[in-house]
Amino acid sequence: MTAPDDPSRDSAERVAQVVEDSKGRIWATGTRGLSLYDGGHWHRFTTADGLKRNAVSYLVARRDGTLCVSYLDALGASCFAYEREHLQNIDHIDGNRGLVHGRVYFLGEDARGSLWIGTGKGLDVFGSRGHDHFDETDGLPGNDCDATAFLADPNGDVWIGTSTGIGHFAADGYDGPMAPPAVAFVDVRLGESSPPLQAATVASVPSQTATLAARFTAIAFSNEDRIEHEVRLVGLETEWHASEGRQARYSALAPAHYELEVRARVSPGTWGAPARFPFDVRAAWWQTVFAKGAEVLAAALALALFVRWRLRRLRGLNVELEEVVAARTQELSRAQAKVAESEKLSALGRLLAQLSHELNNPVNVIANNVEPMRGYLADLTRAVAELREAAETTDEGRARAAALFEKLELDYVTQDFDAALNVVALASARVRAVHSELRAFMRGGEPERVLGDPTSGLRDTVAMVRRGLPSAVTIREVYEDLPPISFHPGQLDQVFLNLLQNAMHAVGDRGEIVVTASFTDASVEVTIDDTGPGVDIALRERIFEPFFTTKDVGQGTGLGLSICRRIVVEGHGGALDLETSPAGGARFVVRVPRIVS
Repeated sequence: MTAPDDPSRDSAERVAQVVEDSKGRIWATGTRGLSLYDGGHWHRFTTADGLKRNAVSYLVARRDGTLCVSYLDALGASCFAYEREHLQNIDHIDGNRGLVHGRVYFLGEDARGSLWIGTGKGLDVFGSRGHDHFDETDGLPGNDCDATAFLADPNGDVWIGTSTGIGHFAADGYDGPMAPPAVAFVDVRLGESSPPLQAATVASVPSQTATLAARFTAIAFSNEDRIEHEVRLVGLETEWHASEGRQARYSALAPAHYELEVRARVSPGTWGAPARFPFDVRAAWWQTVFAKGAEVLAAALALALFVRWRLRRLRGLNVELEEVVAARTQELSRAQAKVAESEKLSALGRLLAQLSHELNNPVNVIANNVEPMRGYLADLTRAVAELREAAETTDEGRARAAALFEKLELDYVTQDFDAALNVVALASARVRAVHSELRAFMRGGEPERVLGDPTSGLRDTVAMVRRGLPSAVTIREVYEDLPPISFHPGQLDQVFLNLLQNAMHAVGDRGEIVVTASFTDASVEVTIDDTGPGVDIALRERIFEPFFTTKDVGQGTGLGLSICRRIVVEGHGGALDLETSPAGGARFVVRVPRIVS
C-alpha cells in the first residue's frame, strides 16, 4: 500500500461518503478520486480508469453488484462493475441519457432495483422500463434535492428530502414511466383558403397553391407543461425538429407526394408513434414530364447544332495547337535535360571538391595499417598455437585450453580476423580507385580501361556486402568462366555495389539475392535478382530518371540508378535493364559488349 492511494494518509483528500458493497468491500468518495479498501489494501480510481473527473461526491452500491458514483461538478453520474481490480462496463448518465440536471445531490436504489438520482431540478428515476422525471408539478416538495436525503423502504416506497420539505413516494400503482402520448390533428388545410381536411384523406392540391397549415395536440391529461412535439414533412425533410405552438406550416412546395408526421413525448421520456397526414402536390402543365421533355428536346437540338459548328472550328484549332505543342515539348525536354545535367554536374563538382582531400588521408591510414595488422595477426596466431601446445602437455592443461578455445571461439576468430582484414584491404583499395577516378573526372581526364574478367571485382564486391547482411538474407553466386573484355574496373564495381545495395533494401530482413555472370556471342551479362516486392509496372519507365526514387523521403537521392545506367551505356557502350525476377522481385541485367568500338 502506497500513501497516495490511502485516503487516511493523504492530507489533501476530502472524503465525502463511505459505503460497503455486497461483498464487504469499503468504498470512499473524495476530491482525489474513488478509493477502495479490499484485502487489507487501498486502491484509488481516477480519470485514468474511466471516470469523468477525479473529484467524486456520492456513491451507491447496488444489489446486482454494480456501483454508481456522482461528481462534484455538474457531470451527472457513472455506473460500473468492479472486476479483477478494474472498473468495467462504465455507463455515464448525463444529459445525453435524459438527466435533467447535471449536479447530483444523492444516489439511491429502491426495493425494485431502480436507480434514484436527486438533482437541483428534481428527481430522475432509471428503471427496467425506462427513465422518468419528477419535480414540483408531480408533487415533490421542492425541486432542490438535499445531499444524501434518500431512504428506500423494503415495500418499495421512497422518502425524498428537499430544501423545502420531505416527500413520500408510494410505490403502489407506479409501474414505470408514462407511455408517450398519441397525437391527433386538430385542423389541416391545403391552400390559403381551403376548408379543413380529415387526416385519413389523401388530399391533392395544385402547385400554384401548394401551402400546408396544420394544428395538432397530444392526447394526454397530465404533465402538459412537459409535453414536447416534433414534426417533419417526409418528401422534403429527413430530420425531426421541435414544434412551437403545436402547429406546422409549409409553403411553395414542389410537385411530389408528402406525408406530414407529428410525434410527442413527456419529457424526458421516449417519443411515441407519429400521426401522419398524406397529401399530393400536383404539377402544372408546364411542369409535366411531356412539357419538360419537349423543353429538353429543343435545348438538345440547339445544343447539337452549336456543338457541330464548334467541333469543326475546334478541329482546325487543334491541328495548329498540336503542331505548336509538339515543337514546344521537344524544346522543353531538351532544355529540361540540360538544366538537370547542369545542376547535377554542378552539385557533383562541389561535392567532389570537398571529398577529394577528405578521402585521401583516412584511406591511406587504413591501407598502410592493413599489412602490419596482418603481420601482428600471424604472430598472435603462432603464439596462440604454441601456447596451446605447451598447455596440452598435461591433461588439466589440455582440458583448460580446449575449454578456453571453445568459449572464445579462437579458431573461428583467427580465421575470420584474416577474412575481415581482406575485406578492409579490399574496401580501402576500392575507395582509392574511386578517389583516383574522381580526381581524373575533376581534372577532365578519362579513367583507364583494363582488359580482364569483370567478375573479379564482382566477387570482391559481393564479399564486402555479405558481411553487412542480416542473418536471414543470403547471397547466392553463379559464375561462368567469362572471356576478357575491356572495361573500367572502378566504374563497373560502383554499378555492382549500387545494384546489390538496392537488392538488400528490397528484401529487407529476410530473402535471397542471386548474382549470376554469363556471356553470349555479343556481350558479357551480370544479373542481380532479389526476392523483394519488385517494381510496379507504372514506375518502370521512370526508374532510371535522375532524382526519381521509390524510397521514403530522406532515404535516397534518386541518382544511383541514373549514374549506373550512364556508366554502363555511355562509358561501356552496353545496357542496363530492369526485368521481373522469376522469384517475383526485381532483376537488373548489366550487359557489356565483348568488343568495344
